[in-house]
Amino acid sequence: MALLDDRKGDLGAIEARFIRSVLEENASEILKNSKRAQQGFSSPVFSKVNMTVTENTLTYSHPAVMRFVDMKTRSVSNANGSLLSTRKRGSGKKRKKNYPVHNKPIMRQKRFIIKALQFGFTQGVQQTFRELLAQENNI
Repeated sequence: MALLDDRKGDLGAIEARFIRSVLEENASEILKNSKRAQQGFSSPVFSKVNMTVTENTLTYSHPAVMRFVDMKTRSVSNANGSLLSTRKRGSGKKRKKNYPVHNKPIMRQKRFIIKALQFGFTQGVQQTFRELLAQENNI
C-alpha cells in the first residue's frame, strides 16, 4: 500500500501532471504528422480524427477505413523474388501505393513517449512541476 500512499502525495500529483503533459505534447505531434501524411486525401471522412488525454491514457479515435489505407492488400512475387503488393486494374496488375497515415505516425511518436516517460522525470522537471502545482494551489 506504500505505492498507493505515495501517489496520493505531492510527488504522485507531480508525476501524474508530467505524464499528462508528455501525452498531450505527443498527441499533438501524432495529429500533425498524420495530417501531413493525409495531404492528398480529399474525403471529409479522414478529417474525423480525435485524440484525448485523460489522466494517464492517450486515446486515439479515427474512422475504421483510415486504419486500412496504409496496409498493402495482396502480395505476389516478381522476377527477383521480392514481394510486391498489387491490385488489378483492367488487363494488368499495378503496384498499390502505400499511404502511411496511421501506423507510421503513431509508432514514431510511441518511441518518444516511452523515452520521455522513462528518462524525462528528472529532478529539474520535478521542481518545475512542483512550482506549477504550488502556483495553482495559491490561486
